Amino acid sequence: MRATSAHVLFIENDVVVQAGWLDALLRCADETRADVVAPLTCEGRPLHTVIHYVGTADTNQATFGADGTGLRDYHEAFHLQGCERTAVADQLRRRRTLACEMHCFMVRRAFLEQIGYFDPMIVSKEYLDFSWGAEHAGRFLWVLLNSGSCGAYAFNHDPDSLSGAHSYRQPALYFPTPGGTLAGESLPGKMTWARAYIRGGELWMDIGRGEVAKLPPSVRDQWWEGTTRQWPFMAADMGISRDTLMAHYLSNHVAVAYGDIFDEMVALSQELGFKVRILGKAA
Repeated sequence: MRATSAHVLFIENDVVVQAGWLDALLRCADETRADVVAPLTCEGRPLHTVIHYVGTADTNQATFGADGTGLRDYHEAFHLQGCERTAVADQLRRRRTLACEMHCFMVRRAFLEQIGYFDPMIVSKEYLDFSWGAEHAGRFLWVLLNSGSCGAYAFNHDPDSLSGAHSYRQPALYFPTPGGTLAGESLPGKMTWARAYIRGGELWMDIGRGEVAKLPPSVRDQWWEGTTRQWPFMAADMGISRDTLMAHYLSNHVAVAYGDIFDEMVALSQELGFKVRILGKAA
């Protein structure tokens, strides 16, 4: 860890903060001596109006299972979620909670070093797409998944074949109506990637070169099972470091095409009216 401060803050790049928010977090940590603190976060518009997260509900329980395995059985429920702040102002106060959401939270660095850093195999199956990866063979690989549909070409590089493709019933949590889409392991090879977003009221497109990696079956299965096995799988080197990608994280979904179509993608994006930003390692 490169941080040397007393606390380490984790915050998503689309969080809109209010004046004094960081001082309030520091005061809470200092006055309560808590190792982890998190602010009230809101959702939707108008900003800072409807509560999204202010800790877990009092009905939450984290108990050991009765099967003797020692695994915790955790039932998640949020305190005052969906309420307007003004309507429940008298109930808003500092309180202990069983969990913190990843939108924004602060950890005492000494505590983080004591318990160890985040385990890359602990993931949230609700927030995938461009949110998880790990080191392998000296480079950082992103696990790219598609909860919708994917053509079989990624699995066989044959436009006239379904070889290598499977279809499983989509997880009922996401898709209550039964149905399946194609899933498989994406083949290795050079690729071009792009992702679109809006910044300052203008359309932007990030474009880069990368490579789809081939993982050993044991590593592939561990990563795949740690996410959602029913979805197509790609282990991707995006051609830039993990930290660089996250420092410019303005869109969650990425489009990938096999081969080097970098110049064509830049030209097409500009023709369509996008402002283009190139992300890659200096030559």
